[in-house]
Amino acid sequence: MMNTSNHPHTALDNKRTVVDLWILSILQKTIRDAHAALAQYRFDLFAQVLYEFTWNEFCNWYLELSKPVLTSNEIDPEIQQATRHTLVTVLEQLLCLLHPIMPFITEAIWQRFKNPEEAANKSIMIESYPQVQTALINEAIESELNWLKAIIIAVRTIRSEMNISPAKSVPILLRQGTDEDKKNTTKH
Repeated sequence: MMNTSNHPHTALDNKRTVVDLWILSILQKTIRDAHAALAQYRFDLFAQVLYEFTWNEFCNWYLELSKPVLTSNEIDPEIQQATRHTLVTVLEQLLCLLHPIMPFITEAIWQRFKNPEEAANKSIMIESYPQVQTALINEAIESELNWLKAIIIAVRTIRSEMNISPAKSVPILLRQGTDEDKKNTTKH
């Protein structure tokens, strides 16, 4: 069980990583798209939007890119706390988004996830449905992370095609890159 209470929100805002800012931006677009699908009674699109976010963005990328921050002894503890807070925030909102189509599963997770004092007689059903926070949408961060994801996918593809073990460290050489590529390479 994870204690999700007593997280100082504003103190952590300036400690978020690029990956944290990226997932929060993508979450806002997911919330927007979920609302649009519901408004049109397109439950198929609603389910697809949430599926894509859950598996392709949150599980496949965010959790994997967050592991080095959360497990490193060399990372500032405030940055680690900000990442944990982002993880909890996104998971809480994701559970609320999924609740209309997965009520029993989301309620069971919600009850186990919340602090026992918080969860006592409190159901996910009485939580507010997530609303878009447009201030968190950041196209520049999304572009930067899309660049990083493309590099990771390219390296994985080359490793697979050349039968190189994931355990083996290999150098990466980027040729004829733009100034943006050089900046991203240095940063990531």
